[in-house]
Amino acid sequence: HRDLHSFPTRRSSDLEADIAALEQEIKETDNAMLKAANDFVKLGELSLKKEELSQKLDYKMDRWMYLEELAADIANNS
Repeated sequence: HRDLHSFPTRRSSDLEADIAALEQEIKETDNAMLKAANDFVKLGELSLKKEELSQKLDYKMDRWMYLEELAADIANNS
């Protein structure tokens, strides 16, 4: 029963690490895009990569917000 209460916060912590890693990878992709400004093929590849990373980040952020709300609900109803 106690593990159920800590599950949302444990999972939320995992997501926070994933979010930080994705944000870093997006930043690195942005820097690579600046360096590849004249290489349109590379720029296109990097743009697709950034779009995929952004979609993953959006999903993880939504999931994180859901778990934070769930943890708050559990805490308020305990």
